[in-house]
Amino acid sequence: MRQLESPLAFVIYGRSRPKGSLRHRGGGRLTESVAGSSAWKDRVAESVLRALGGPEVSWEPVSVPLNVSLEVVMAEDVTALRAGDLDKHVRSALDSLTQGKAILDDRLCVGVVAVKRQCGPGEQPHVVIQVEW
Repeated sequence: MRQLESPLAFVIYGRSRPKGSLRHRGGGRLTESVAGSSAWKDRVAESVLRALGGPEVSWEPVSVPLNVSLEVVMAEDVTALRAGDLDKHVRSALDSLTQGKAILDDRLCVGVVAVKRQCGPGEQPHVVIQVEW
């Protein structure tokens, strides 16, 4: 099994969706309160998995205390208020790193640096995630 090397860095293009609260819909069903957040989290997890070599490559997820930096680059037509709370973007990214098997558990995160900004000229919306240990 391959050991991952620090740092890991990922760029995922598209509009980031913050992690919403889970809502009970009856019959044991839970849904995210923010439209598109589950699909975004799945997309980030798939990007992480692909960047690490895909499902056919075996590696050991990071299982030691780690730091995460996150940059959320919003489309020009999205205001900071409409983009959601920055901490919910962080939660979504940490869940995606766990789902994509880059880290064993998001409880291992001991430090976070996060920023949210609008796209510059010619820039597309995206998220940059870096993990260091």
